[in-house]
Amino acid sequence: MNLIDRPTLAMADAGAGTQPAKLLTVIEAANYLGISRTTCYQLMDSGRLAYHRVTARSRRIDMADLEAFKAGCRIGPERPGD
Repeated sequence: MNLIDRPTLAMADAGAGTQPAKLLTVIEAANYLGISRTTCYQLMDSGRLAYHRVTARSRRIDMADLEAFKAGCRIGPERPGD
């Protein structure tokens, strides 16, 4: 998976010693979640999946936001070790 290292605005203000966010393209995020690119855009547009706008037409999704979204979608008991 091709991850892009870019500091977010919050991290840029946080000072030295912070790790840059792992930002993925929409296609990479969709593949990670096992959904279509269209569904990924629908989740972002509905506010269910957070994203960063990097240009007027380009979005990136933080890996931490993907993990949080994925954890929120889990149905059933927690797996051992989670």
